[in-house]
Amino acid sequence: MELPLYLAEREACFLRLYVEHILQLQSKTGKQIPLAIMTSGDTHAKTVELLKRNNNFGMALGQITIMQQNKVPALKDSQARFAANEDGTIATKPHGHGDVHTLLHQTGTAKAWQDKGVKWVVFFQDTNGIIFRALPSVLGVSKKNDMDVNSVCVPRTPGEAVGGLCKLSHKDGRQVTVNVEYNQAPPPRAPPPPPAARLR
Repeated sequence: MELPLYLAEREACFLRLYVEHILQLQSKTGKQIPLAIMTSGDTHAKTVELLKRNNNFGMALGQITIMQQNKVPALKDSQARFAANEDGTIATKPHGHGDVHTLLHQTGTAKAWQDKGVKWVVFFQDTNGIIFRALPSVLGVSKKNDMDVNSVCVPRTPGEAVGGLCKLSHKDGRQVTVNVEYNQAPPPRAPPPPPAARLR
């Protein structure tokens, strides 16, 4: 969240950008738009300090909810062996993005939002700086088509460490659209080179 947007503008971080976008949308709707941030043991204290130091970047007290996810043992290979730190202790890592749904429930945030009349919830990644350019359209399409869930993504460059939305087809014809993590979706094979031109 504190990563700079641009190398030449290190004072502007992603969290500030998100808050500014939300406050701009809020000024158009006339309603306070809540923000929930999921942190981990690695980022929680830094996120709290960043918000405090910058007066929530202009958001009101109580408008931001911070939810800390648990860390779990890290695995080092497909045999599910635990990764170790240099001192021999088991390495841990944040549990994963999916925890946000559980935390919204466990912290009472989802219920509080529902009680305040919130109808739509948007989930976005912590370094997706351009998502707010598309959000009004995405929400409009979701409402117009009475969608329960809608996803927005960008093309994935082969080999890039980014998950992807994929349509998986079973041999019996069934299909399902799911998110596939980047380490489960290797880059596609490069097409064979064209045959060499014959010299005359």
